[in-house]
Amino acid sequence: MVAFEKGLAVLRKLNTSLLLAVYCLIARSQTTTPSPAAPQAQTTTSAPPAPTAPTGAQPVQPLPRVGTPVSGRIVIDDGTPVPPHVAIQQVCNNNAQTVGYADSDGHFDAWLGGNSATMATASESSPRFGASASENTARAPAAGVERYNSCRLQALLPGYRSDLADPRGGLVVLHRLANTEGSLISITSLRAPEAARKSYERGIQLLLRNKPSEAALAFEKAVGGYPAYADAWLALGRAKMQQSSIEPAREAFLKAISADEKLVGPYVELGLLSAGLLDWRNASEYLDRATQLDPADYPQAWYVLAVANYNLKKYEAAERSARESLRHDSRHHFPRANYLLALVLVEKQDYRGAADHLKAYVELAPSEPDAQTARSQLNQLMILLSSGAR
Repeated sequence: MVAFEKGLAVLRKLNTSLLLAVYCLIARSQTTTPSPAAPQAQTTTSAPPAPTAPTGAQPVQPLPRVGTPVSGRIVIDDGTPVPPHVAIQQVCNNNAQTVGYADSDGHFDAWLGGNSATMATASESSPRFGASASENTARAPAAGVERYNSCRLQALLPGYRSDLADPRGGLVVLHRLANTEGSLISITSLRAPEAARKSYERGIQLLLRNKPSEAALAFEKAVGGYPAYADAWLALGRAKMQQSSIEPAREAFLKAISADEKLVGPYVELGLLSAGLLDWRNASEYLDRATQLDPADYPQAWYVLAVANYNLKKYEAAERSARESLRHDSRHHFPRANYLLALVLVEKQDYRGAADHLKAYVELAPSEPDAQTARSQLNQLMILLSSGAR
């Protein structure tokens, strides 16, 4: 029994590791993106932007134009506006490769056979949402596209399923995978004046180039011309977070919620911000609302909600949130949910279940800084189980 109690005390020290995990999580990402849905013949492992401005946008390098050019546009079947920077993939023989990106109107230029893509620039001749079929015909494909007749194009967007389109370009249609109360892009974007929209788009591209100060100025110009621009307020908050300007970021996120209370992103951002400050009560409230609005696309929100609930000693809620994180994280971006779930199960005296999730964690994240500690804790737990614990 003494050995059992000592082992249990060791496992309960997992709390320190989980706090450090939150710090690492927030330090690495600042903000969060929805997790990609299970892919359909896709091999991309990075998490592309969901239907909102790219969260925690990382700088990208312009890619050369290589291959056979095609063009077209993306639409969402319910008429929701398409966010900027949705990836276009070429799918050949069940292998997917990103070959282009769409602009904020859904227009894209892609390069078949190349390993790169360029941002499309909308032009007067580009097809427009709601235009006639003849108006929406893609520009004539370049010579050589015939060699890709067995391939298809798809759009890669978390929470959506893409139709497979003709490789010559044209229309790519996205379908929502789940009915949710919240939105990943604000309806207010539909009413944004052109000048405000252009400022917003400029800010997004500056964020992608890792220029948050300049991006913030562009977003401030956007909301100055259109104060109800929820997506621009959200993006401004993210830019401020990249500058470590916590209070201005918080204010921007709150204004995003005021402009559109169904927009999921600002609740997630405020939850992560609160968790970084160890304000578990506010973290729990914001992330609980985020996961109510959209339970499918944010496994990171479920994970940090589980951490918050654990620290509030709401163990049933922590277990439920950790399990939801694992259920929606098909690509295992947040394996520490297993670590947290192990700790919760120890509190519930489900030692077998705790051992299973510790084992899953060390298998999924063998190179994490705390993996060796987790292995030691797993070994200790297995000793406890062999002594008759359940």
